[in-house]
Amino acid sequence: MILLTGFEPFGGYKHNPSAEVAEALHRRTVGDVAIYGAILPVHHARAAALVNQLVRDVAPRAIVHLGLAGGRARLALERVAVNVMDFEIADNAGYRAAGEPCVAGGPAAYSSTLPLEAIQEALGAEGGETRGHAVTPLDNVSDYNGLNLVGISGIDGVALAGLGAYNATITVTQQGLGAIPGAEALLIRVQVTGPSNVTVVLDGYRTRYAPNALP
Repeated sequence: MILLTGFEPFGGYKHNPSAEVAEALHRRTVGDVAIYGAILPVHHARAAALVNQLVRDVAPRAIVHLGLAGGRARLALERVAVNVMDFEIADNAGYRAAGEPCVAGGPAAYSSTLPLEAIQEALGAEGGETRGHAVTPLDNVSDYNGLNLVGISGIDGVALAGLGAYNATITVTQQGLGAIPGAEALLIRVQVTGPSNVTVVLDGYRTRYAPNALP
């Protein structure tokens, strides 16, 4: 059994294609594998609770989570799940998390165990991309939103000497810049905290970037 999840509509979206895919494939069989589709609430606490319950009830061989990436024209395969909730807008309960862990005390990130290269190859050159890959660097500034580094490492994942006691977080949000409206500008904020709890914040902007919307 494969557990396939999507999300209910949120924000200004009247429909969420991830939910429609999960619903359409529910109880269908691909090869010799059955699919169990489920729609998750856009809620900072209830979504994780429902996933935990589904894992106990379904006992899946694999889990595939789908989400809506506004402004994107193709699928993006996520290599890493970062343990940070940093919402661009409030969830459907009206709560807007900022820099909170998804699981308090949990690892900084989890790497996908799915065969992403094979999936990407099956999708074709125009069908999808892999994000958060050491060989194929993050190629969209919005990909960095929510990145949390405990100890500073390079794009290849190798720790940088002398920076093990430093932590860094990156957020990317839509925000106007002078006469440029918020829909056409992204604020990139890098916050670094050192061993003496001294924090340095660096802000930068990316304008007229496509896609402008956060994934």
